[in-house]
Amino acid sequence: DLLLAIATHASGFTQPKLDASHEQYVRRPESLQRRYFVDVFCIDQARKFPQRNPRCETDKFDFVLEELSRRSTKLLVAMDRDHTPMARTWCLAEVCFAKSCEVPVLVSFGPIRPMPRRRKGMTFGKTDISLDVDAELLREELVQRGPGIGEQFEEAVVKPLQKLAIETYKAIYDTMPVEQQQDCDWIKEQDNAREDMKLYGENGNSEKMRIAVEAGITYQVEDSFMEPQRRRLAQLELQFVLNTEANYTLLE
Repeated sequence: DLLLAIATHASGFTQPKLDASHEQYVRRPESLQRRYFVDVFCIDQARKFPQRNPRCETDKFDFVLEELSRRSTKLLVAMDRDHTPMARTWCLAEVCFAKSCEVPVLVSFGPIRPMPRRRKGMTFGKTDISLDVDAELLREELVQRGPGIGEQFEEAVVKPLQKLAIETYKAIYDTMPVEQQQDCDWIKEQDNAREDMKLYGENGNSEKMRIAVEAGITYQVEDSFMEPQRRRLAQLELQFVLNTEANYTLLE
């Protein structure tokens, strides 16, 4: 997904190939001349040295970004099919550091997918980070240098990035072949069905849960997800029948 996002941005194709000899790049040879600093490839993320040690590489992203900003660099957020960067503390912190260095932020997709509903309305507290020591470092940096964490961070970083991702997707969607648009629409409907089933299964709305399950069947949501949702629907419908009979008996 990461390489696809880079290839999409470099080439402008909505379905780029990862073979440099493909005819796509014969038509657009300039695509192969672009340069990208990919932090996951360029930074040694092994914990060989403690943070703030001169030889530690995981705590110096802002320094690297400041150096790159002197070369008219842009920050490209590579959204995978699940839009994981929206839920990763490090990714959002890097966007924050880029803004502080006045580095333009762009979004690319690999592959191109609509934003899942669960990624919308993200908060700092819902983001994930692998190591506690990294979480402490980022909280300290964000509080000291701004914008802080919590609501301030969401207004300054999370919401603008979400808006940028949605706008970029819409702009690309309009240029895609009809078949690719239909695939994206299908994936969006699957996502809506999953989220609706989780929502109505939790709040106990049997009628809307039935509609959501039917949508899941229509859009072929995976069986591993559907099976527990069908069981939950059966529980809700049985509960509805028992409650109806109990109320009827009470009225009699």
